[in-house]
Amino acid sequence: MRDSRGLRLGQFCATVAFIAAGFGGAPVLSTAIGAVPKADAREAIATAQQAASREDCKGVLAALDPVASSLTGAERDAASRMRLICLGREGRFLELSSLQKELAASTPRDGLVIAYGVIVAAGENRFRDAADQLSRLAREAPSSLDVLSGSGIREIIRQLSADRSAEARTARDGAVIALAQANWSPADIPELGDGLAGEAVTALVRANRIDEADRLLDRVDDPENLSSLLIDRDYAALWPSIERRLGPAGKTAVDQYAQEKLANYGDMQASDAALRDAANALLLLGRAADAADLTGRAEIADGMSEEEMQVAMLRARALALAGRDAQAADFLSTLLTLDLVKTPEAAPALITYAEYLDEIGRPAQALVIARAIQTKGKGVLNDFA
Repeated sequence: MRDSRGLRLGQFCATVAFIAAGFGGAPVLSTAIGAVPKADAREAIATAQQAASREDCKGVLAALDPVASSLTGAERDAASRMRLICLGREGRFLELSSLQKELAASTPRDGLVIAYGVIVAAGENRFRDAADQLSRLAREAPSSLDVLSGSGIREIIRQLSADRSAEARTARDGAVIALAQANWSPADIPELGDGLAGEAVTALVRANRIDEADRLLDRVDDPENLSSLLIDRDYAALWPSIERRLGPAGKTAVDQYAQEKLANYGDMQASDAALRDAANALLLLGRAADAADLTGRAEIADGMSEEEMQVAMLRARALALAGRDAQAADFLSTLLTLDLVKTPEAAPALITYAEYLDEIGRPAQALVIARAIQTKGKGVLNDFA
């Protein structure tokens, strides 16, 4: 039976290959199988491992569920680890939570078990606990970070950012720093790793861990981000390193960034993240008209992803910088049609829209938009949106 949290918990879990998790070989059995007759246990585990080699979770669970509670020792742990993966894939999350806690007690250093501890904690809205376990995973078993999806980790960080308590910030900073120092880059959102590295630099500077922050600067490749650190005295201890990264007048970093991002987009033109970075690169090079043309496919619609929203906002910026203010304002007006519950990424974009209208000499319209934002944003916007 599927738990009602199945879809939510599934967000945090990447596809786990059984062979990578250590289940591709022959069964390993001892002579002490517990209450299950040896032959039955041997057959069950052998059948489960054959199913695992085919990535067949239904087959794994069909073989192990009848005998799992009666196994003991190493056989119980091995069977439980297989079931852990499959209970998650099959949406049996109440059982997943219980089994993960059992394994955490018996094999506390197992990276797979710790990773599923992150998944269970996040799915149960225990985001501080999820972040603490994520920090431990990144420090002690970084190879098991692949069990987790980038979108899931991003959601944990987002939830902690919305929680303004000191405890939440400590948990968030700890996770961000540990992930950056583990050189983590998720398969589903590769750029997230470098983005969090920039946040880790900030967290380390705030904690006065300057040497560690300096070592992470190479992961911050966006020239705008680097330049912003040069005007904030909190980062004064890093200024020599930042200036070396940027080069004369920032040209070295901009050229390197632009060359890399435009080449990436050439290879991945269907990727919204690659389009976003390429458009940003063109803007940094002062080619606003080209950036506007490049983002011509951008649309504003309910349910759009964070990357799609970023592309849309870059298009509006490019249009404005190219002197096409009316077209930029018309494009942004579609934001007012969005449901902020379905598209929470639109909340800060609406504020940017109102500010832009004021900047181009339409204060009355900006005021109307601001009032509309207050109405639409109830329960969605906070003081820091």
